Amino acid sequence: MTGKGVWKGLLVGLSILLLSVLAFGQTQGLIDDSVLTKVLDRGALKVGTNLGYVPYEMMDERGNAIGFDIDLARLVAEELGVELQLVIVDWQGLLAGLTVGKYDLVICGLGRTLERAKRLAFTKPYDSIGQSALISNRLPGITNLEELNSPDVTIAVMQGTTGHLAAERLLSKAQIRQLTEREEAAMLVAQGRVDAMLFDAPLVRFYTYKYPDTTYMVDQVLTYEPLGFALRWGDPMWLGWLDLFVENLTSGAFLETTDEVVDKYGVDPSFLGKPIYEALKHKWFEVWMGEQARQ
Repeated sequence: MTGKGVWKGLLVGLSILLLSVLAFGQTQGLIDDSVLTKVLDRGALKVGTNLGYVPYEMMDERGNAIGFDIDLARLVAEELGVELQLVIVDWQGLLAGLTVGKYDLVICGLGRTLERAKRLAFTKPYDSIGQSALISNRLPGITNLEELNSPDVTIAVMQGTTGHLAAERLLSKAQIRQLTEREEAAMLVAQGRVDAMLFDAPLVRFYTYKYPDTTYMVDQVLTYEPLGFALRWGDPMWLGWLDLFVENLTSGAFLETTDEVVDKYGVDPSFLGKPIYEALKHKWFEVWMGEQARQ
């Protein structure tokens, strides 16, 4: 081999070594910077949420956070082997708090919309909902939600929600009244001061239980909205772990109902050996909602 060939071979070898070192450094940087690494090192998972979204997130009579999403947050922390720290914030500031790093992820019945995905990353869907309407008895005989699409109808929406977007897109002829509190919107419907409230079907059903004499709902949804956990962009390790958690949760691959789960989460023992997801859905959407209806 000529001297020129030796130098050429040496340069190629050094280039490969340099690229390997750079690649290792970049990979190590991804690992060190990942929220997953920081959560494990910290020994605590910070989850941002907003209470008041029945039956996903709410507060019991003792002031404790409860609900389907709260139980899911507990499961995430348990699978990570860390403490759960819930960060309760107002809905309007929930996503902004995530982007500036006040918590590690958001679990709050959050719809995976294209608009939100411009600034946040989402996991695979863990549940889905649709928009329905709580209707005042002063507007009787509604059998199809499209009948609300009239200039004579006033619809209350919660500002910035998927219900707000759906109302503007699908019921654009109606008068849209933007509010910031769900309870206020439902109360206005119950009092007959607005004709309807467009919101997620589970919460609409809850309010028909709460105001059975003055409201009703149609067994119909206007939209299909998959729900996901939200996290900051640029963290493939954290997103990958959470996606695997959701996959295992919904498929029951590893997260099955055990005696310990029955005791800790208060689920029906008949779900032993079945996916935890099914047991928790039954607990909150069948048992809890039914109990609220009877109160």
